Amino acid sequence: AITAFMATQVNPRLDKRETVMDPACGTGGFLTAAIDHFRNQITTKSSAEDKRAIEALIHGIEKKQLPHLLCTTNMLLHGIDVPSQIEHRNTLGIGWNEWNANDKVDCIITNPPFGAKIPIDDPRILKQFDLGHRWVKDEGQWVKTGDLQARVAPEVLFVERCVRWVKPGTGKVAIVLPDGILGNPDAASIRYWILTHCQVLASVDLPVEAFLPQVGVQASLLFLRRKSLKEIDAEALGSRPDYTVFMAVAEKVGHDRRGITIYQRDAD
Repeated sequence: AITAFMATQVNPRLDKRETVMDPACGTGGFLTAAIDHFRNQITTKSSAEDKRAIEALIHGIEKKQLPHLLCTTNMLLHGIDVPSQIEHRNTLGIGWNEWNANDKVDCIITNPPFGAKIPIDDPRILKQFDLGHRWVKDEGQWVKTGDLQARVAPEVLFVERCVRWVKPGTGKVAIVLPDGILGNPDAASIRYWILTHCQVLASVDLPVEAFLPQVGVQASLLFLRRKSLKEIDAEALGSRPDYTVFMAVAEKVGHDRRGITIYQRDAD
């Protein structure tokens, strides 16, 4: 349900040939949700070209060998023959100009690996990222220093990578993040970076049951639109237009802490 909801909210358009990517695609859950979303847009008036176009719009990257194999198999089972577009690589280790999917993508939908127990501490990776550096407050403003952090949780770097890879001005990111990024005081510089480079479209708080019984973590869904350079420059000069942000709290996700399905009951 979460994968389908996220795909629906970023709403990649088949008629506009909008590309979808998951840079931590695992076995392909978000990509299959995007495929289903594209197919729901096919009508009796859609051309054969529209139906074939879906294959070219799906991209993924997965670091681990077994999930990568399962993802390519999942794509084939969904009628999508895209083994070359599901890359077996370390997303965070890819240089900015190395990814081969024709510049930027339209939509990224992802649930990156996160947690302090799997930090990124390779300076060759950290130096590529703004958020791999130390940030300090200078006269009330956050400023990036030239010093690298000793280690950074992977989800922090995934936020920046996702934003950098979508198209400026129109590209959208839907990402699962631990609540600490959205609320902890020591993550203030991360939120500053996000708000500088993105418009927040929506934030949906998930119940702890969302990833149980496998993982117990309090997380949220964050939906972003990457700002254009013109927007960023205008805001730096003091022009900060108001906009609406959709916010919600999901109290139920369809199963309990043990993974047993629960149902919404009607009046009867």
